[in-house]
Amino acid sequence: MLLPVVSEADMRSCYCAAAITYILTDGLRDDHLMSCVGLNIEKLKSFVRSSQNYGGGYGDPFNFESHAGLTYCAVACLKLLGEDQHDDKVMEFCIMR
Repeated sequence: MLLPVVSEADMRSCYCAAAITYILTDGLRDDHLMSCVGLNIEKLKSFVRSSQNYGGGYGDPFNFESHAGLTYCAVACLKLLGEDQHDDKVMEFCIMR
C-alpha cells in the first residue's frame, strides 16, 4: 500500500479522526457539517478494513502482527462510522488475548 509522504498510517489516528467527525457532525447525522469536515468516510473504512490480519485482529497497515490496542481502535473507528463489526475472527482474537 503506497501512502503520500505526509500521510499518517496508524489506527490510533483513524480512531481520532472518526471520533472527532462523529462529535462534530452530531453522530454523522448532519450532512451540511459532514461536507464541512471533509473526511472521506468510505476511504477511511476501507483503510481500516484492509488492516485486518489473517488472525482476525488489526495491526499496522503494512501487515504487521495484530495488536490488541490497534484492534480496539479499528473496531471502535468502524462503529463510530456506522458499521457494525460482527466478525467471528475479531471476537476470537480478542478472547484469546
